[in-house]
Amino acid sequence: MKVMVKGFGAVRKYVEEKGNSVFEVDDSFSVRNIIKHLKINPDLVALVTVNGDRVSKDFHPKDGDEIFLLNMVSGG
Repeated sequence: MKVMVKGFGAVRKYVEEKGNSVFEVDDSFSVRNIIKHLKINPDLVALVTVNGDRVSKDFHPKDGDEIFLLNMVSGG
């Protein structure tokens, strides 16, 4: 199946390193598997949305889904 993945903040560079935002992944993949496939530390990802809805990293996306990954935000 194909999913589109976009990263924001520090996560963005990991997605952009792949040179494409559309990824072919196995139907059994969860968002957590996709994060690991992109070589992102799962602890770095604080928020995941699929098609605009907040989901857990254990969510299983469907073909054509749009996944947004956002890192932890901190500052002072």
